[in-house]
Amino acid sequence: MNRRHFLGALAASSFLHARENGKRGMIVRSTRPEDLEMPLDGFLEEITPIERFFVRTHDYAPAVDLQQWRLKVAGSVQKAISLSLDDIKGLPKTEVTAVLECAGNGRSLYEPPVPGIQWAYGSVGNARWAGTRLSAVLAKAGIKDTPVETLFAGADRAPGSMPAFQRAMPLAKALHLDTIVA
Repeated sequence: MNRRHFLGALAASSFLHARENGKRGMIVRSTRPEDLEMPLDGFLEEITPIERFFVRTHDYAPAVDLQQWRLKVAGSVQKAISLSLDDIKGLPKTEVTAVLECAGNGRSLYEPPVPGIQWAYGSVGNARWAGTRLSAVLAKAGIKDTPVETLFAGADRAPGSMPAFQRAMPLAKALHLDTIVA
């Protein structure tokens, strides 16, 4: 197989991979792990259709058993708690329209070039998110007066020696009424 045929086969497999996952017409930046960018015509809609919403995956998607999964809140709280998905769904529901943008959006335009997924414009989307306020979850645990930040860790596990993917958020933002668990 020559280089041209190899690249053609690679492009075709990327296209088929995106189609199999319901993400039609996306720009495939990586198939493993999956990174899909919305093309510019996706900006024609006020709310980004889910099939056009960008996908950014640092690691491979974890297999999560929703019957066993728990949201754990511990640290500077009165009591550590562990909530099931049903527990969370039982909390008051709210909706927020908000833009989600990858920090690397526009990376391909940097001068000088920088490493990483070479996003152009489409690692951004606007959606109507539904869930419960993070402040309601934190109230169940009883926040102490000492914390200034919250730390979040997902179910994904980094391969090899790569550190776990975590993000911090100032407590004031965590308690804001528009910050939800969705």
